[in-house]
Amino acid sequence: MNYFEIFLNSYPPQDQCERDFLTIKPETMLYLLWALVNVALFIFLILGGIKAVKLIRQKFGIVTAIILVFCFLSIVFASTKEDNLNNQPPGSHSWNFNASESIEQYSKKFATVALENHFVSKYGLDLVYGVSKQEQRNVPVSANSFTIGLVSGTKWTPTSIIISPTDDNKKFNYEVHGDEDWKLLGFVIFSHSKHFVGTAELK
Repeated sequence: MNYFEIFLNSYPPQDQCERDFLTIKPETMLYLLWALVNVALFIFLILGGIKAVKLIRQKFGIVTAIILVFCFLSIVFASTKEDNLNNQPPGSHSWNFNASESIEQYSKKFATVALENHFVSKYGLDLVYGVSKQEQRNVPVSANSFTIGLVSGTKWTPTSIIISPTDDNKKFNYEVHGDEDWKLLGFVIFSHSKHFVGTAELK
């Protein structure tokens, strides 16, 4: 399953989506508005930069204009690279719990938990688990948390993931801590902590 399919499969059927669209939460609208503001500011910056380059070329020459364009592109690409690194697809940064050598061969499985849905984006938790050679029951191998969807202007950084087996061999308890930064043009405006607790259903 690829990155795009994970995003699509995380949402309910179309009829339920239509009902949810009519009752979009204020928090979802805030995420959407923040993303649109970032896009609008980026477009404004591009257009303003083009006009500035034209004026500088006319007044100081083409060499100065080229240097200005190079500096501008370096700042834009640096910001984009940082956002891509911090909002990477599942599997980019994992917490490890049990070594693969301690797991029965061919017993590894995967599970994805929706921590929070905003209609336009999703916070998720990916679990890798398998049957322990010693205990002969499901144990967590690794886990990571991610965001997918329209995440422009925000950066989710998980700081702690705890996965605990339960008496039910088909369930794990999870606890995820992390920080979310809200940005404008790559600059952090404010940040806050998020905390998710729940139970993951295993296959």
